[in-house]
Amino acid sequence: MGGRTSFLAKVVTQEKFTEWDNNLKRITESSNKIDFEHETWWLCKDGSYKCLEDHWTPIFENGKLVSTDGVLIDITDRKLADEALRHSEEKFKDLFENMTNGFYRSTPEGYYVDANPAFIKMLGYNSKEELLKVYIPTALYVEPIERDIILKGIKNFDNDYEVYRLKTKDGRIIWIEDNARYIKDDQGEIIFHEGICRDITERWMADEKLRKSEERFKDLFETMTNGFYRSTHEGYYVDVNPAYVKMLGYDSKEELLKVYIPTDIYVQAIERDENLKDNPDYEDNIEVYRLKTKDGRIIWIEDNARYIKNEHGEILYHEGICRDITDRKQAEEALRISEEKYRILFETMPNGYY
Repeated sequence: MGGRTSFLAKVVTQEKFTEWDNNLKRITESSNKIDFEHETWWLCKDGSYKCLEDHWTPIFENGKLVSTDGVLIDITDRKLADEALRHSEEKFKDLFENMTNGFYRSTPEGYYVDANPAFIKMLGYNSKEELLKVYIPTALYVEPIERDIILKGIKNFDNDYEVYRLKTKDGRIIWIEDNARYIKDDQGEIIFHEGICRDITERWMADEKLRKSEERFKDLFETMTNGFYRSTHEGYYVDVNPAYVKMLGYDSKEELLKVYIPTDIYVQAIERDENLKDNPDYEDNIEVYRLKTKDGRIIWIEDNARYIKNEHGEILYHEGICRDITDRKQAEEALRISEEKYRILFETMPNGYY
């Protein structure tokens, strides 16, 4: 109601009455027939305001004004609606000009018909007029076919998020996230492409670096000769690499994830408990212990092990990178037996030795 009151206060002014008086003066000073259309806001008896459109014609006799014929039409609702529309358009224009996201409207043929300052800046152009002259497929897309691919891949193009790359005026490649749609006529024919978009180049580059890093890690994970495992505290694997699967003699990762570690992997279940008790923090510690392969062989493992914990210090996973040191352990055992035999022989031989 405040907006309406301020509007009425603005339009019901002395100038309006002065205008009416001037029209009347022009009539009295002229002997020609003049038809007038006049809009005036009037204060009604009940305190409300009405806008009346007055269509009137002066009647002259012997060159003198004797009367006027007129029709009054109440156009209050229309005037208030026009004012509300004007305010709405001003608000939209302000939003359009100042929002940080880019806005564009383009033709199916490939030309922009409108763009806001944020979109112009995003593409590195100096003005809207300059941008409206460019041919989008060749000036904005890295490869013209990319635009066709994007449009063909969209069935309804109705509030659909698309991510694609564009080329700025100075040749830089940027990535755009676009909430796009078609504007169609009554026959369903496309009139415009329209979208609100933002530059996500920094995020895209960060995601790309992360993706490449993950690919490198995956390649290392899949091809490294040392085994990797991640298991729950309860005793099940949740991830293993091919080297670890091979080390334990299983046919696949899926098969190994089903086994119960304390009984199926450890020679004796108590050995796992003893390992955990010996290293309660389980943080980056080299552990040596024995495991049982699928076919029942006993192997020795050297494990660089640790816990993965949550923010409350609760154990989520056991994790380790390990290698099979069975050959080394067997060599050490053979050496130990040999030395023990030599010691016994040395201590029991009847002749002296020096």
